[in-house]
Amino acid sequence: MGEAPVLHMEEYSSGGIEILCKSKNWFPEPSLEWTDSNRQALSIKHKTEKEKNLGGSFDIESQIILSRGDPNPITCIVKNSVLLEQLESSMEIAENFFPSVSPWIVLFWILLLGYVAAAAVFIYKFKGIQKKLVKADRQKTCAEEEKRKLLEELDTIDKKKDEEMKKIQDETFKVRRKIEWRQCCFYHVEIHLEKSKAHKELIVTDNTIGYNPSTTEKKASSEGPPIAVGDEGFGKGKHYWQVQVGKRKQWLLGVISESGVTKDYYLQPSQDEHLVGIGMKHGKLSAIHSPDAEVSLNTNCETIGIYLDYEKGLVSFYNVGDHNKLGSFVKTFKEKIYPFFSLGLFDGDEQPLKVCSFR
Repeated sequence: MGEAPVLHMEEYSSGGIEILCKSKNWFPEPSLEWTDSNRQALSIKHKTEKEKNLGGSFDIESQIILSRGDPNPITCIVKNSVLLEQLESSMEIAENFFPSVSPWIVLFWILLLGYVAAAAVFIYKFKGIQKKLVKADRQKTCAEEEKRKLLEELDTIDKKKDEEMKKIQDETFKVRRKIEWRQCCFYHVEIHLEKSKAHKELIVTDNTIGYNPSTTEKKASSEGPPIAVGDEGFGKGKHYWQVQVGKRKQWLLGVISESGVTKDYYLQPSQDEHLVGIGMKHGKLSAIHSPDAEVSLNTNCETIGIYLDYEKGLVSFYNVGDHNKLGSFVKTFKEKIYPFFSLGLFDGDEQPLKVCSFR
C-alpha cells in the first residue's frame, strides 16, 4: 500500500479554489476518486495524472476546482483494486476562503502559506531526492553488472549447447555411415585371384598380390600399372568385398569391364571408359577414371571396402577402419565386370595387397 493522500489548496481558479490531492508509492497502479461527505462521487470535473517510478511503483495526483456551494467537506480516496485496499484524506474549506467581494486577500494568504509550506517541503524533498538519486545510481550500476554477468553466462550456455549439438550430429553421422556400411556387408562375396588373370610381373598367392622379384621399374612403367582381376565377373546383383592395402603409399582398386581387360593385364589411360576405381599415389587419394570426380580427403586407409550394385551402375568405396565413404560413382554397365587390383607402378615398396576373406 502507498502513502496516505495529501490535500493542498493551490490557488484561486475560475471562481473557485483549486484543490490538489497527491499520493505516492502505490503498487500496482492505483485509482483515485473524489467524494462528498455522504461518500457519493463528485460530479465536478477533475484532472488525474499518474507517474511510474524507477522501482515500478506509481505516484498519483488529481486536481479539482471547488466553488462556493459545492459539496464541502470533500474526500480524496486512493484505491488498490487488486489488494482491495484504500487510503483517504478529507478537507473542509471555510466559507470565508471562497472568493466574495475581494478574493485577492484570500489568495494572498493561501499563496503565502503555500510558499512557506512549499519551501519547507522543498528543503525536505531536496535532501530526499539526493539520497534517492545516489541510491538509484548504485542500483543502476548493480543492474548493469548483473546484466553483464547474465550475458556472459548466456554466452557460455550457448557455446556449450553448440558443442553438445555438434557432438550429437557427429555421433549421428557416424552411426548412419556405419549402418550404411553394414548394409553393404550383407552382400559380401569371396573374391578369388588366379595367376592366369594377373600381369606376369605380379606374384599371386593365397589372394595376396606382390611384385615379382625380377620386376624392374623401367619395364613396369613402360606398359602402365600391372593389375590382377578376380577369377569371376559380375553381370547382375549386389556385391561387396574388402582389400587390405596396409601402409602402402600407392595402390589402385575398382572394377573393370570384360572388354577393358587387356591380355597382358595392365592399365592404360585409354581404358578409363571401361573402369571405375580409386587410387592412392604419394599419399593422395583420387578417382582414376575421372580426375574431376569427388573423393574424400581421408587418406588414413588400411582396408578398403568396395560395394557394387550392377543394376544401378553404382560403385562405392569405404574406409573400413572408420566406415567413412571415400567416394561413390555411377556408370552404366552393359557387360560383365571384374574386380581389379594393382600395386601401381613399381616404386620399391614390396608390401603386398591382400583380398580379405569373410570365412
